[in-house]
Amino acid sequence: RLAPQMRDKLTVRGPAEGTFVLRGPLMNADRQFALTDLEAETSIGWSSATAWGLELQRAGLSVRLRDGLAQIDGEPVPTAGDGFLRLPLMIDLRGDIPILRLREPADIVEAAPVTPATGREFISYVNPIFANLAGMEGLLSLRLEDLRMPLAADAVAGGAGRGRLDLSRMTVKSAGILAELLRLTGVSPDRERSLVIPDVDFRIADARVHYRDFPIRVGDLLDLVFSGSVGFDDTVDMAVSVPVRAELLRRLGVGGRFMDYARVLEGARIEIPIIGTRLTPRLDLSQVDVTDLISQAAQLLMLERLRGSPEEPETPDPTVQQEPPRRPRRIDPLLDILRDELERSKRPAENDTRDD
Repeated sequence: RLAPQMRDKLTVRGPAEGTFVLRGPLMNADRQFALTDLEAETSIGWSSATAWGLELQRAGLSVRLRDGLAQIDGEPVPTAGDGFLRLPLMIDLRGDIPILRLREPADIVEAAPVTPATGREFISYVNPIFANLAGMEGLLSLRLEDLRMPLAADAVAGGAGRGRLDLSRMTVKSAGILAELLRLTGVSPDRERSLVIPDVDFRIADARVHYRDFPIRVGDLLDLVFSGSVGFDDTVDMAVSVPVRAELLRRLGVGGRFMDYARVLEGARIEIPIIGTRLTPRLDLSQVDVTDLISQAAQLLMLERLRGSPEEPETPDPTVQQEPPRRPRRIDPLLDILRDELERSKRPAENDTRDD
């Protein structure tokens, strides 16, 4: 009742039993709280629990308050599978705002199984691509260092910390923004896919989780690279780098020889902004301008002609589902000129024996 936003993040099952002890004054002579003079002890247990999508087994924790510091102790909490959750935390109550801290650098989560719920409630705070997957399996590990988090809404921006996220043995059933990225790059989103994800370092500042170069490789078909930040308020400020593919150029409104353009631009990449929120991220194709890229492609095609390279006929890709094109952009005036120049230069280029 006091924190309804926690309803989907924390569920505890089974009776909670333990001793609760208080010693010392609750107020001083000025009738102010005097927690620095109060000592308290209690224990918390459960038969099973779910925390931020992590399935926890039977465990118990103890909490001690002394000298204005509340400290959480206990053995590592076993998760489903063979994983563990560790909470070497303390809350500093000596100032006007309680501060949550780590007592020491720690592997908070180690080899815990992941599910779509874990992706939605936990991993999406680092990368929202995991918020709405239709299926998800793998292992999650998380290390945190130098965590300092004010426990007040108007002071949370003063929080800081850094960490490392490790996702391994990942397989997913695509949905949401990941499915859209697969479709944009000519990969079917209908099959279960394996993901290869190296360890990712991040930092916490300004009430946001920041990182650069979060790489995700989808089997042997596609590599995506994410950069940006996710806010504690669920806002996103991100972009994803994707390789240039024919279907992507078509969806961006490139007409004509878009498959030839994709061929000569092999190895080039495009950044697509991600907007929306952590739980409802969207790709913003309207902000992607490929005018310069297509101009480069046209020049490369011209060089092919001038050097006598045989033109490969453009044929539709049978693996790409054809969709009505987006509103076309007028990015082709230069291409029209270059195309005319190619046709005029074709005959001289065939008779020209000079070295280029």
